[in-house]
Amino acid sequence: MYFAVTGERPKLMGFNFERKDFSRFLDTARGSVFECIAILQMSERHTYVAFGRCDELRGRLINISEMLSGLKRSLAPGTTNNERQAMNGGPERVMK
Repeated sequence: MYFAVTGERPKLMGFNFERKDFSRFLDTARGSVFECIAILQMSERHTYVAFGRCDELRGRLINISEMLSGLKRSLAPGTTNNERQAMNGGPERVMK
């Protein structure tokens, strides 16, 4: 799936979506990440997945959640790139 954010409207493979719709998609994706974390915890309890592997996967899922949150914040109306960088601790932190 390819998302391109251009101007005011994010585009998904040639289809235009309003910012509000795209924001909703990001919320759904983030909810799916949390579902994966819950399933991972159950898998760990039942020893389907090794403990060390669970930590690695949980870390990846948390990272994905943070990236989705950051993307949603970047689409917030009325904020410029400089304001977002100031909220996130500067450009070096945004690019990590």
